[in-house]
Amino acid sequence: MFKPILDIFAILLDKTYIFEMKKELINFEGLYGDSVSTRIDDFVSFEPLASRSKYNNWIIKPHFHSQLQQLFFIESGSGVILLENNEIPFNSPCIICIPENTEHGFRFKPNSVGSVVTFSHLILDKIFINSPQIKLDFGKIKIVDVSNQNIQFNNLIQFLGQLKNEIEASQLEKNTMILAILTSFLIEIYRLAQAQNTMGIAQKNKSLNIFNAFQKSIHLARNPQKNIAEYASELHITPLHLNRVCKEVNKNRANEMVNHYFLAEAQKYLTFTDYSISEIAFLLNFNDAAYFSRFFKKEKGVSPKDFRNSKKSNF
Repeated sequence: MFKPILDIFAILLDKTYIFEMKKELINFEGLYGDSVSTRIDDFVSFEPLASRSKYNNWIIKPHFHSQLQQLFFIESGSGVILLENNEIPFNSPCIICIPENTEHGFRFKPNSVGSVVTFSHLILDKIFINSPQIKLDFGKIKIVDVSNQNIQFNNLIQFLGQLKNEIEASQLEKNTMILAILTSFLIEIYRLAQAQNTMGIAQKNKSLNIFNAFQKSIHLARNPQKNIAEYASELHITPLHLNRVCKEVNKNRANEMVNHYFLAEAQKYLTFTDYSISEIAFLLNFNDAAYFSRFFKKEKGVSPKDFRNSKKSNF
């Protein structure tokens, strides 16, 4: 009796969502203005603020990065962060933290000076695996004031110089050193934010909020058998709505997002561990090794065993 009413209500919700989609989200899988994707686990980039801002008349249009975190260190100058219809002012010196999947833009005062550090969001998982609170703290836009913080300001400048030199050089254990410097840099920012009780700025874009919540749910559930209807129900939306959000933000359907996550996790285990195929299937919560192997071959085109052998042959 109630099912037809619920179905009509779901359709109305989806129609409401369509009307809410007033503008297209601009997604850069690489750096701002680049058409090249940088979906690699250890991606770290260092650039002067002016390298992109100056040639865009000091205006960075609202956009988001699907897998990249960013830190803007503003040494001198000022500006506003463009968030939906809001403008959040900032003054130097400060650090601006921009999480992945967060729509943002900037309007800088001409000739502002600073640096931009961009890195894969997976790096946060890697370096703060035992400190989830720090990772959580970088999950919102925030402005950290560095004025009247001479020691911390000098520390940040030093870390940035080391990071720049390491990225540009070709030294032994380059990636390890970059992670060490970036870890120190992030902890310094975290300490400053905590001392100032800096509150994050909530994102208002509904699609990106839903997408982020869906990604978090995938990671927490770690269940390849969980269906999209269950995920959608947890988010209080319909599966159709969830699919539309995923297509809008990531150009993939919701089930493809789930598959991509488990495929990426499987590839990490096959490349960097000696676990057997059965053990990896168990760790990723597949029903059995045969099901895991079928899933992997369907998504990757090769069996888990052949994929592992191909990786070993490259070393």
